[in-house]
Amino acid sequence: MGEVYKGATPTLSFTFPETIDLTLATDAVFTFTDGYKNIRLEKTGEDLVITPHQVDIRFTQEETLAMPKAAQVQANFLFAAGGRVDRVPSKIVNLEFETNLKPEVME
Repeated sequence: MGEVYKGATPTLSFTFPETIDLTLATDAVFTFTDGYKNIRLEKTGEDLVITPHQVDIRFTQEETLAMPKAAQVQANFLFAAGGRVDRVPSKIVNLEFETNLKPEVME
C-alpha cells in the first residue's frame, strides 16, 4: 500500500478477491480505528469509488492528520438478493500513518 503521510491527501486502494463483485453491494463501510479499537474515521458512499474487485478511498488533509500512527481498517459490505441480506466483512488491515514535519492543514 506504500507510505501514507499525515497531512497528505492520498487515495488508498483496497483489492478484493475476484469471487465477489463489489458493485453488487447495497452498502459499504470502511472503518478506521486506533490500536484500541476506537473508531477514528468511517468512509462510506461518496467517499468510495467501487469497481468489481477494488475500492479507492480518497482522504483529506484533516483526515490523515487525525489518524494515529498505527491504524487498522476493515470493510463491511451488505449484499441483498432474493429477500436475504448478507453482511460480508473483510480481513483487518494494519496501516501506518507516517509523521509529517508540518502537522497542519495547508491551504
